[in-house]
Amino acid sequence: MAAQMLPAKLKPDMLVLATAISSASNSWRAACATGAKLDWPAKADRRLPVERMLPDGSCLSTVFDSEDKRRTSGQILRVIEYMLEDSATPTEGSYRLVTNILDPTQAPLQPARGQAQDEQLQRPRSG
Repeated sequence: MAAQMLPAKLKPDMLVLATAISSASNSWRAACATGAKLDWPAKADRRLPVERMLPDGSCLSTVFDSEDKRRTSGQILRVIEYMLEDSATPTEGSYRLVTNILDPTQAPLQPARGQAQDEQLQRPRSG
């Protein structure tokens, strides 16, 4: 019920983070139509073929509604895969988010900090 009511509350350029709304639903398409920026989870078993890799490690994929047997009305998504390391809670392994922010320069992924960065953070400043 809440998923059907969500698009009526959205405005252009809002950022909508979700944890329990399926990106496969009509709610996704309706929410995109509002101009809101979406960042929603994608089920691990959802087929999201890589059409183009992006410089930040994310990729573009096109999805189709299950009713669209001829695959004529696809929607392009940006797929972001990540893992949680050293989490306080057990993880499922890798996670996937889908977003309608297709340009990685508008919402770049942060690379994991490397050991050199960690050492630099621990080094006292001189001066």
